[in-house]
Amino acid sequence: MVVIRPAPKDKFGDPVGTDSEHQVENVAIDWSGTSLNNGHGEQLVSDVVLYLPPGSDIRGGDRVRLPDGDKYAVHGKPGVWQSPFTGRRPGISVPLQMVKGGA
Repeated sequence: MVVIRPAPKDKFGDPVGTDSEHQVENVAIDWSGTSLNNGHGEQLVSDVVLYLPPGSDIRGGDRVRLPDGDKYAVHGKPGVWQSPFTGRRPGISVPLQMVKGGA
């Protein structure tokens, strides 16, 4: 799976440089669901949750290219799982969303 990090922006909001990409290995993908929203010119909304190893470099604002080639936006803040019993942190969950079509 590839994380695509947008280029930083200047004070006018214009990109400075180009987007960067890096690979993340050992990723589990939960193909949560797809829905059709007819309220906005028929949008297809796909939600996915990724489960990444601890310390993976991903954050809100990033995009992700999955093995099927589709690109998703990180939808919310990645969360670190932590056991309330042991304090162990086995990984990071990342909500993704892709919207196709619409007005």
